[in-house]
Amino acid sequence: MAKIAVTDAEKDVKTSRIKQIALSLFAERGYHQTTMSDIATAAGVGRGTLYWYFPSKEKLFIAALWHEIDQMIAGSKALAAQDISPLDKLSLVMEELPRSLAKHGNLIRSLCQMWGEESEEMQQQIQIAWERLNRQDHSLLADIIREGVAQNIFRPVDPDKAAATLIAFTDGLCYHWLFGFSQLESGGVEVARDIILQGLLYRDKPADDK
Repeated sequence: MAKIAVTDAEKDVKTSRIKQIALSLFAERGYHQTTMSDIATAAGVGRGTLYWYFPSKEKLFIAALWHEIDQMIAGSKALAAQDISPLDKLSLVMEELPRSLAKHGNLIRSLCQMWGEESEEMQQQIQIAWERLNRQDHSLLADIIREGVAQNIFRPVDPDKAAATLIAFTDGLCYHWLFGFSQLESGGVEVARDIILQGLLYRDKPADDK
């Protein structure tokens, strides 16, 4: 049996690994089909050790979900921190959509299936987690658009409203893909990206607009 971590650093490493493995199993098999024994076996720890870190499957799922949200936010911030133009940043964000869905699609489906079936605490935690991710995405997009407007790369638009519209647009693509209404292929995402970017790009004012 693997020993229980005794230092804070050891505990952080071990719990992070357990959360990643647990989330992979939840995404692959579904929440109800995944047991704590499954997770312990996959993580190479004993059931007692697993319960020492996480007292219940529900607590582990919530912790794993928050861990994944933190990873997604960190990835978004890394994209936005690159020393490239606002146009290239926004293009990268749009290109990330199919990759993100490929990675998180099963998890998102599981969350949709779980909604309304689990405890009030779990539903609340799921909602809080996704609201945090949505706020972060909105803030990141608004900052990119604001930067582009200031540099006259994007036409003068309200960055917050533009960001909200962009999120609603990409959410629509996600829902269509998740529920099988359409295939979200790379070419389709590129078309959507080009439509959005062309709409944001700065255009010269008409000649009579002095």
